[in-house]
Amino acid sequence: STFVSLWMGKEIVLSQQLVLLLSVNCFVLIAWISFDVAKVGLGYMSDIELPLLEAIINIIVSLVLVHYLGLNGIVIGTIVSNIIVVMILKPVFLYKNALKSDNAFIIHELIRSWFFISIFLLSIFFITRAKVIVSNEWLDFFIQVCMSSITPLLLLIMIYSVFDSNVRKFMFVMFKKMYREN
Repeated sequence: STFVSLWMGKEIVLSQQLVLLLSVNCFVLIAWISFDVAKVGLGYMSDIELPLLEAIINIIVSLVLVHYLGLNGIVIGTIVSNIIVVMILKPVFLYKNALKSDNAFIIHELIRSWFFISIFLLSIFFITRAKVIVSNEWLDFFIQVCMSSITPLLLLIMIYSVFDSNVRKFMFVMFKKMYREN
């Protein structure tokens, strides 16, 4: 990985699979932190069973997979526990307990979120396949980071603006404010 070699030096080598797995885990944690923020903001701290369940799943899956996949197995165990607890159970807890939503709404929101996440991840996959050849490693890394972050972000904004009326209203208000100031 260009990032790892620039960060730690060329003598440290992490496999592409490990870097990808660590990136997926990081994405999961960053993408779903808003549920924790909303939960805390609404004063719902009673989901103490969920972190325990997350730890149990993580330990069991990691212990099984470490024998077959080594370090990758441990990271996969963490991803599996994060997907089950952080991406499914915590949102369900928030919607049911804090927002008093019904099951149909919860399922709709989870499917919608997973749809957007899939598009985001697919766009990153295809964007990172595109290579810009630059002689300077740092410049090449900077270009790849920009391509891998800005393009999917713009794609997500476009998708949300098509499928979510609240985003369209927000964008309309923001554009209106921008034009008033100028």
